[in-house]
Amino acid sequence: MNNNNSIIELAKNTLNTNALLESKEKLILFNLIYTLKPKKILEIGSFKGGSAEIIYNAIEANKIGKLILIDINPKIPKEKWEKIKNRTNLLIGDSFIGNLHSRIFPG
Repeated sequence: MNNNNSIIELAKNTLNTNALLESKEKLILFNLIYTLKPKKILEIGSFKGGSAEIIYNAIEANKIGKLILIDINPKIPKEKWEKIKNRTNLLIGDSFIGNLHSRIFPG
């Protein structure tokens, strides 16, 4: 499968992602991350990981990037976590706790 086909497949997977977003919002999120190619993305409040999976699809298409999730009580299903964990760090706790910057961006 060439790179264009894999990007198309990841975009299709994005539409099928179980997230609290409409289809057009899913594609906007995917395209934003895919186009900007950020090295680090911070998501505060991951709930069941729907938008995290969309972001993961985009950074996987880019072959660059790391997703950092912060949630006080994450409910990400095991199968979803297994898919995204290679490019994702999950910090469990309140996003307002002290020294948050050093937890997200160590070193």
